[in-house]
Amino acid sequence: MKNLKVADYSYHEDLSGWRLTLDEPDDYLAIQKVFQLFDNKTEFSFPELKRKLKAHPEVLDINKHVEQVKVG
Repeated sequence: MKNLKVADYSYHEDLSGWRLTLDEPDDYLAIQKVFQLFDNKTEFSFPELKRKLKAHPEVLDINKHVEQVKVG
């Protein structure tokens, strides 16, 4: 794990419950679903991503059980 980097990102809206990372098999499943929401396109904005995920909260439930790495 010494090669892994963990960063904290500050944003005006609390999205801390969203796990948008690729560390575990369920993360991969969630990311696959995200791309399916965009018809497998790889170019989309953060505001577009937020709208899709808010409209499809079941995607965020896929990896909700995975414990986040603590920052700091």
